[in-house]
Amino acid sequence: MQKSIFSLTIICIVGVLVIIGSVSISTAYASSISTDDAQSLEISKSKDSAVEKLAQALQKDRDEGNENGGENWDKAIDSLSTEMGIPVDDDIEDALLEITEIHIKNISNN
Repeated sequence: MQKSIFSLTIICIVGVLVIIGSVSISTAYASSISTDDAQSLEISKSKDSAVEKLAQALQKDRDEGNENGGENWDKAIDSLSTEMGIPVDDDIEDALLEITEIHIKNISNN
């Protein structure tokens, strides 16, 4: 019993060290890339993020005075629906709106 607890402890410690090591490597790499590379990396990430696309659409609509989405939001939802291959019903759209609002708040806090 004590051997298994000891082994489990060692495995957990090694796992934590691997995670810390990978975060350190990622941080070192991120700080070594130039600002232009960082901006292109950020842009390419946002192109792939459905939440980011929805956030941009919602923000455009809000800038135009539509607090809960408008034409841009509808286009983004339709695009997401096509991309997923399933229709987005009202319940899913409401959930996506909540997620997107949280995402926008998180971005504005950073």
